[in-house]
Amino acid sequence: MLCSVCPSLGLFIICNAIIASIAVWNLSILQSSGLSLSSTGIDSFLVFVGTSGLCLIFVIIFLELSDKDIFIGRVWFECAWVGLYGAMQLAGAVALTSVAHHQSCNPTIFSPTGSSCESTQILLAFTWISGLFLMSYLLLLVVASVIKSKKDPTIWHCNVRRFPWVRVRHSVPSGPSSPALPRFQSPPPIIAPKPQRAPALPEAIYSYRSGLSSEYEVEHYQPYGMINSGPITDTSFPPVLAPLRHPSQSRAAYSTAFYPQLVQNAISSQPSPSYVPQQNPMPPSPPPLGDWPRLDATSRPSRTKQRQLSNGPQAPTPADVPNPIPPQGPPPSSPAGASRPRPGGPRRRSNSGENSRPPQLDLSNISSFHTRGY
Repeated sequence: MLCSVCPSLGLFIICNAIIASIAVWNLSILQSSGLSLSSTGIDSFLVFVGTSGLCLIFVIIFLELSDKDIFIGRVWFECAWVGLYGAMQLAGAVALTSVAHHQSCNPTIFSPTGSSCESTQILLAFTWISGLFLMSYLLLLVVASVIKSKKDPTIWHCNVRRFPWVRVRHSVPSGPSSPALPRFQSPPPIIAPKPQRAPALPEAIYSYRSGLSSEYEVEHYQPYGMINSGPITDTSFPPVLAPLRHPSQSRAAYSTAFYPQLVQNAISSQPSPSYVPQQNPMPPSPPPLGDWPRLDATSRPSRTKQRQLSNGPQAPTPADVPNPIPPQGPPPSSPAGASRPRPGGPRRRSNSGENSRPPQLDLSNISSFHTRGY
């Protein structure tokens, strides 16, 4: 495409430069002669066409070299400006042929040796060349675009430099030779696995019995209206007494409510103690130590306490002694030293640090039988 565009642009630049310069030359000759002819307006028009064409073509070249994809390089814009300038240059060429050529080459107006006739002939030649060239290029571009638009409607928005003028098809004399692949002399150590067919799925009618035994029956869903409404038999059952809830169970349920979840799980996993039915209360047993300890020994009533000697004979208990028969005579008087008063107050340690041995007890009056002389 560039090989055909560059000569076209070069020819357009040369023709417009010659047209503008010769039109200015003829206009200066007419103004210097002081003649008012109709060819003066034609020369002014050709000056405008040549200078504006040069300005436009240089702008297009600059934008094409900068590689900017704008509307100036589109096919539709190319057809527009080429048709416009081709029409103006053809109009100028027709005006020069019919009017200016006869005026410039008339010997009654200009001298035969003047250069105005020669410049008008040169201007006429380049104006026809440039106009015919632009119209030929426009015709070729429009026809190619119309043909291409049947297959690609967006061809009018294509860039002129990328316009597909000719689609060349190269025929290949013979097909490409296939590359020679290396062949194994022996079977390769890695053998591709053979494809196996996937096991068939069970039939759909047995899908509802998956995971059940052969004796398990499934009651399928039926609409409410299709259910046969038969007589309802009144089956009364004896009242069932609520099981007695042991207090230990309720107490265990409430007692673990405030523990953490981990502790509650540990307590609930332990076996619950067996329930023991409540029995009638027994009479209280006497304390093993009696009324020990005594809070205040001085406030209790004093009583005589007799101790047995460690080495002496053991005194008989009151149960072993038979009931005595009281004598006829008056009872004998007991000696004054038979009983000793018990000292009151708390006990005090001796200065020696050892407990003093109590005096020996007098066991002579322990029995009510008295023998004279003893």
